[in-house]
Amino acid sequence: MNFRVFLYLFYLNLFFLPICLCQLYQRIPKNYVDRRIEYFLAENEINNCFEYKENFDILLLKCWRNNQLVNVKIDIQNIIYSSSEYSLSVAV
Repeated sequence: MNFRVFLYLFYLNLFFLPICLCQLYQRIPKNYVDRRIEYFLAENEINNCFEYKENFDILLLKCWRNNQLVNVKIDIQNIIYSSSEYSLSVAV
């Protein structure tokens, strides 16, 4: 009986696993980030652009791709995670 349940769950996972859209980050080797970004831009045929540096952390590009104007935004976000477990408390 247990084997049948296991087999049923195995086949259920086999068919429904591809439906799950997971966000998996892959490690880029140190000092290869610029090459990966270059590859991404080349892969998407982003090569004829005008730039505007909005601020220190945001670069906006307007580029031609397949005879259409597309917007590209490179945005550096400093995310600070906080939770109630690790909150700062001050007592006077």
